[in-house]
Amino acid sequence: MTEPPPRRYSVRYFPSRQSSTPSGHAFLLARDIPLGIMPIRGTRNTPSFNVELTPADEDREGWLRDFIHIGQHRQRSLDEAVVGFVDTAANYIAYFGEVFFEILVDAQGVPLELDALPPGRVLRVGGRYVQLVEKADRKALGAHRFVAIPRHRMWRLALPRALGSARRHRRLLRRLERLSDPMPAFALQGLDLGRSSGFELSAYRDALDRLQERATKRWGTVPSIQRPVGPWTEYFFIARRLAFLQAQAALREHMIAELNRLLARLDVPHSVVVSGIPTVRAISSALSRLHQGEVAFAEALDATRT
Repeated sequence: MTEPPPRRYSVRYFPSRQSSTPSGHAFLLARDIPLGIMPIRGTRNTPSFNVELTPADEDREGWLRDFIHIGQHRQRSLDEAVVGFVDTAANYIAYFGEVFFEILVDAQGVPLELDALPPGRVLRVGGRYVQLVEKADRKALGAHRFVAIPRHRMWRLALPRALGSARRHRRLLRRLERLSDPMPAFALQGLDLGRSSGFELSAYRDALDRLQERATKRWGTVPSIQRPVGPWTEYFFIARRLAFLQAQAALREHMIAELNRLLARLDVPHSVVVSGIPTVRAISSALSRLHQGEVAFAEALDATRT
């Protein structure tokens, strides 16, 4: 007799949100954040990269591989499973600042897997979470206005405090969208592109670049569109690149730490240990020494490699 599927409280998807993604520079930042946040397995670039479960337990390791499977393909090794988990969770967080998971359990209450809730409002109310269902989705799915989920069946994974709150991150994405317009609306209304009003495209673009770099200071920069801003030199590029890699490392380490806290919460006496990749501490030290003129650019960048 086959086991019945685990009970799910949450709504798995919202039709109205299927194509809801940011645009312009906001899209580029959200796309860049997960890229390279974990090594690609099987390459020669990270020979020292290692993931282990401590204390070692082969049966528990097999359970963990299935439990943290939130991507498209199941992995056969723990390191690949952790890489897939961090990559996928980072993608959710990059676009929305947070991701909520429902913890699916079997008939005996044993945790089986994490199931990511679709983007949308989720509120914590007393001893439970409430997933709100928009009117259009209620009609399409035949669902109620909200779904209540017991607190012990939910896990929220969000940005580390150093990178801001989920709400602040979504506000940043909206600001980057506004800073993506190549021309202001008034300049497009005339045949001379605003020249008669004293509009200068180069000055406008320079202002947008400065505002964008200021807006993304917590992340360092948006790698896909990083370019010279004002009189800065190669130092600017290297420093901002290091700052972005430091932010990626902070998010990576935070997600691993939060995963271990979840395991403890579930009374799993094991933790995941990731080693052999750049740490926040190492990158921060290199960035500080670069600011003080103690290291050359190549040496500073070495801190981001294994």
